[in-house]
Formats: sequence, structure tokens, C-alpha cells
Amino acid sequence: NATHALVFMLAGLTGRWKQTVAYYFTGNSTKGHVLKDIILEIIRLAENMSLQVQAITTDMGPVNQAMWKSFGIYSNRKNTINSIPHPKDSTRKLFFIADVPHLCKNLRKMFIAHKVFIIDDYFVKKYSLPSNAVKLEHITQLCEHQSDHELKLATKINSDSLETDHFNGMKVSPAYCLLNRKVADGLKYLVAEEGFEKELLTTSWFLITIHKWFDLMTCRSPKFALSLINQKQYEEAVRFLEEIIKLLETLRFGSDKQSAWKPIQSGIILATKSVLELHVILLKEKNYKFVLTGRLTQDCLENLFSSVRIRQAVPSPLQFERHLKLITVSQYLRETSTSSYDEDDREFLGDFFEKGTQINNNIIEHEYKEIELFTPLIGKMEINICKSEKNSLYHLSGYIVNKVMTLDKVCTDCVSSLLLSEEDSPNSYSKLLKIKEYKQDCLTKVNDKCFTFMLILEETFRACQIVLPDIVNTKDFLSASMSSKAEAVIVPTCRETKK
Repeated sequence: NATHALVFMLAGLTGRWKQTVAYYFTGNSTKGHVLKDIILEIIRLAENMSLQVQAITTDMGPVNQAMWKSFGIYSNRKNTINSIPHPKDSTRKLFFIADVPHLCKNLRKMFIAHKVFIIDDYFVKKYSLPSNAVKLEHITQLCEHQSDHELKLATKINSDSLETDHFNGMKVSPAYCLLNRKVADGLKYLVAEEGFEKELLTTSWFLITIHKWFDLMTCRSPKFALSLINQKQYEEAVRFLEEIIKLLETLRFGSDKQSAWKPIQSGIILATKSVLELHVILLKEKNYKFVLTGRLTQDCLENLFSSVRIRQAVPSPLQFERHLKLITVSQYLRETSTSSYDEDDREFLGDFFEKGTQINNNIIEHEYKEIELFTPLIGKMEINICKSEKNSLYHLSGYIVNKVMTLDKVCTDCVSSLLLSEEDSPNSYSKLLKIKEYKQDCLTKVNDKCFTFMLILEETFRACQIVLPDIVNTKDFLSASMSSKAEAVIVPTCRETKK
């Protein structure tokens, strides 16, 4: 009568390796001490192979919380115990970490359920916030403001993002899109340019704080990892993580003056404290150059479950066992760097039979007739782009130019003709870009000529959208239409930058 699969996996901190080592079928509940015994046995076997187990990462399901309790791990208003003496060496510590992506999902659920978070007066005073209320209503206002915009102030968020269901609740992306700096910047813009109430700035600050915490706790880039190489950046990160603990200790859920302690508070505090203590051991005792906190999450295990669900959305125990074995064995089908033979470039039969695209030779001849037929119709259309969208377009224009500069070797004349110079006045639609700059001049600013060029392209594209369903060769039709409309804007043609 198994209803759940319990999978154990070992994963490296210094190397990109992972290995499923055990799985069990369980009912709806499992005793915490049963998991404890299994974990201790896995640790014993791993340590006997000269692997050093530093931490145990799990989500905050009831079974895992029971396992924490059996180890003496807990977090409440008064105290947090996040580690125990290591079972194989009492001079070491074994840390317990709540999986950060799961915490992000749970925080989103709590925000949607309670509508309001109340932060302590300490943070209101320190950061000069207009109020201590973080409200879901403020994000709803942003969604309504940009609901009919094609160019959003905050992308990937709408009214559906503020509702939760079973399948959305399982995904990290809806939570990451909601608790995101882009949403925070959108709220700042509404206050600065659209006359919205200043209370939105408190919600903006909270979103930026949580987004920064998530990035620090799931970092996979040495540039932003916890490291002693950049002492200033390191000390700032440590202070920030310590402040997160204080924020969650004093956070209230809902508008009531008294709020019960929530599991999400325990999870975030436990995970943050474990990272703060573990990284010191790794950097100062183990002489790591940096700590990639993303390798302390259970993403590797969640990806395994996703691979199983792709094959069967709700697998039976037998199906799960078969899929798990296939996925585990498949890792041995990759080429090895020490092979005595040349690399085989053939595909597996299942991939080989994928249908390829076929080119219709009549398309090229037909596209010219389409352009002649629809161009007069497009020219008569009036396209109105509002101020918010133009601010989004200006930010997007800088991103596009930066990508062209990065991917192509563009000459100095081309660069100077597109970018804002010191003598130029800031564009009137650059307000959103300034809000998004987390440090001075970190984003690309284009001049008025370049923005006008981009604006013409956007207007042309919107006009073309009406006739696109009747077009056979969409790409060439759009290219020809945009080139025709933007012909009057002079942009250097060196290395076809304009195209």
C-alpha cells in the first residue's frame, strides 16, 4: 500500500557529481527515528569510502520534520539547534538544512494566504520605510496596471501568479517570479512615475531582500559565492544573512498584533544559520576558495523526480522503481574523457526519428507578394504605446545593444552612435532603467536616436501582429516591414549592426 517514494542521494560540494544511493516505498507517514537510522547508515558507509558528509538537506514535509526532531534539530522564537556532533567524528559537526527552493515556494503560499506580512519597527527605521506592512494588494495593483501592456514593468507575473493551486505550488518558478527584484522595481516605478502611494516601497524592499537572500543561498557562480577573496563583498553577504535571521524572528503573518510561529520561519532561520556556520568551516578550515551554496540545495533530487514524472505523471511503485533504475543507469551512457576510442556522434534511435522541418520552395517567391499586399494596410494603423511601456522598451533597448556589443565585434563608431554620451541629456523614458540599476552605470543606456529606432520597430511589430496569421514566411515578412519603416533612422551599417 505504498503511496510515497523516499529517495536518498549523495551530491558533491566541490565537484558536480551526484549519486542515488537508496530508495524506499512508504505509506502516508513514516516515523522520524526510521529515517534517522537510514541516514546514519548512509553516513557510515559514505565516510568509510572517504567521503565527508557535511550536511543533510531536506524539504520541510512532516516526515522530515519528525526526522529533525529525532536528531534534536529545531528552531523557535527562543533558540535554534541546526547541527549535531558528527556520528563518525565528534570533533566535527553535521549540519541540517531546509531546502531553499522549497522555502521560497512555502513563503509564496504564506504571502498569498495571509495577504499581509508585518515587519519589525527596527527595519522600518533603519531603511526609512513608509510603513511596516508588506501587502499582496500592492503587487495586485502592479498586475492591474500592466495587464493590457505588451511590454511589462515586471515580466512573468500576472493575476494568476497571486493565486495558488496544487501544481503551481509544486513549482519554484511562480514563487521566484513573485518574490523577485523585477516586481520590486515595478513597484518603485509606480510610486515614482505613476503617483501610487508610498506604502508600496515597503513591499518593494521586502521583495528585494528575499530575492537577494534566495540568490545568496542558491548561488552557483564563483563570482557571487561566499569567498574570502573579496573581503568587502564577503563581509556584506555575512551581515545580510545575519540580518535575515533577525527579520524572520520578528516577522508577523497577517495584520494581527500576535502571530503564531510558522514553520517557514523555522526553515529559513535553520537554513541560513547552517550556511553561516558551515561556510566558515569550509573556507577557513578546509581552505575552500569559495562555497557554492546552490550545491547545498536538493535540486539534484528534485530533477530526478521531474525525470520520473515526465515518464509517468503519477507512477505506481513498480513504475517508479523501473524509471528510477533507468535514470540511474543512463548516466553511464555518456562519453568518458579517458575512453580509448573516438567519440561516437550518433544519436539514440528514439531521438533519430524526431521529425525535421521541411522547407517549401514556394515560400521565397510568395513572400514578396505578401509584403506588397499588407504593407499599405500596416502603414495606416495607429499604434499607441503608453509611458510605462516606453520605459520598459528603453530598458530593453539597452539590453539588446549590450548583447550586440557582446556577441559581435562592433567598431567604436557604431558603439558611440548608439550609446548615451556624457554630453547627452537622459532620455525621458529612462526612469525604469535608473530604478533597476543596483549600482551606478551597470546597465546600458542608449541615446535618443537608438531609442527612436527601437520604438519604430516595436510599433511596426505591433501593427504586423494583426496580419501575421495570414503570413507564410513570418520572419522575412517582419524583417522586410521593419527595415522599410526604420529606413529613415540613420544607424551605422558596419558589420550590419542595424540589421
